[in-house]
Amino acid sequence: MKVIIVGAGIYGLSAALRLAEQGHKVEVIDRGAIPHPQSSSFDYHRLIRHAYGDQQGYANLIPAAFGAWDRLWTNLGVSHYIQTGCLALGSVSSGWIQQSIHSLDQMDIACQVLDHGQVAESFPWLKMGTDEKALFTKAGGILSARKILESISIQLASLGVGLRSHTEIESIDFKRSIVWGTEKNNYQGDFILCALGAGHTRFFPGEIIPIRQVYSLIDDAPQFATIENGCPMILDISDVGGFYFVPGSSAFPLKIGDHLSRLQGNPYGPETINESDRNHIQTISDTRLSPDWAQPSRYGICYYSCTPDNTIQFESEVNYAKMYGGSGHGFKFGALFGELIADVITGQRKPADVSRIISGNSPV
Repeated sequence: MKVIIVGAGIYGLSAALRLAEQGHKVEVIDRGAIPHPQSSSFDYHRLIRHAYGDQQGYANLIPAAFGAWDRLWTNLGVSHYIQTGCLALGSVSSGWIQQSIHSLDQMDIACQVLDHGQVAESFPWLKMGTDEKALFTKAGGILSARKILESISIQLASLGVGLRSHTEIESIDFKRSIVWGTEKNNYQGDFILCALGAGHTRFFPGEIIPIRQVYSLIDDAPQFATIENGCPMILDISDVGGFYFVPGSSAFPLKIGDHLSRLQGNPYGPETINESDRNHIQTISDTRLSPDWAQPSRYGICYYSCTPDNTIQFESEVNYAKMYGGSGHGFKFGALFGELIADVITGQRKPADVSRIISGNSPV
């Protein structure tokens, strides 16, 4: 079977690897480099955690996701995962902490609830209200996204997969399984997989909303806020928050981002950081970080593809499939969902079953 994959993010590359290992011919097409620095998947880090609030379905998939990553590390001969633990801050009244505790108990994942005083003792540089609590899980950490994509790309090339970078697509003929390129670079196969990330809306209008997310990076992170010093990832899940914090290290910068704002963006437009962006991130940082915090070294933008309910969707027909939505929490499932998608393409799993898994409505 020959499979054409449009989009070289984590889903497209993971599915390509599974298919190539099974002996199928695969070509991966992307409008940018492979991997693409402006894709939703490309970054120093993406997070994986067990605490998921009321999203029990996705929480239940995390153990299977870890299993898929372990299989990938074995395949690549190197692990790109760093365990940091996860500290989530929020008001008790929000319910997120209690829902997460219930979910963690069901999965037999150890957790610890900390009050204001305990957090202040361990993390004196964090601001936390006296009416708030924190949930800490030792499990969870950082997926080094850029290294993962680069390693998979190298592995795909060694397996003879065609990596067609900087290829603009004019249209897709799903009935005849043809991808038409703007420079007369046309690709035909037996099956087409569309894993376009925020660019999904170009070919499937209205199914996702491209969301523009701004973040700041600190190259020279304070020592107490580094992985080497035991600093965990931190999530602010309060109703007025939206802060997420990735500790720095000798290998990559500290990152502070906004995961609640839902500002529509254009993934095909110019990426510019304005003063409003910088002020917005600074305001978010100020809600949780004590004064005299290190100043950002630089800022960045990424685009997420979000469905109205923030679920991830998979649909498959006779000779094509599409994967979309869920950006912001989708990368952690990249290895697992890539395997599942490939199994649908090769007839080893039923599309409806995989669709329910990917949307968080069924166990693996």
